[in-house]
Amino acid sequence: MSDAFKTVLQQWAIPRMGVRRMAVTALDGNKGSVRVFEKHGFKLRETIEDALDVRGTKRGVHVLDWRLEE
Repeated sequence: MSDAFKTVLQQWAIPRMGVRRMAVTALDGNKGSVRVFEKHGFKLRETIEDALDVRGTKRGVHVLDWRLEE
């Protein structure tokens, strides 16, 4: 997933869409997604406890931010 995310960000989102800032979310406990985002410069902004109801269970959500360094 890391290579695919890097390709989308560097070859599409930034040059074609003009993305300079981005926020993403990952379910609490999804360490793999958080690692991929952090590897590409995202910083954890906050964790929102009990943000979503997933199949009858409340789940927290991590919110991460990224800004293009120019």
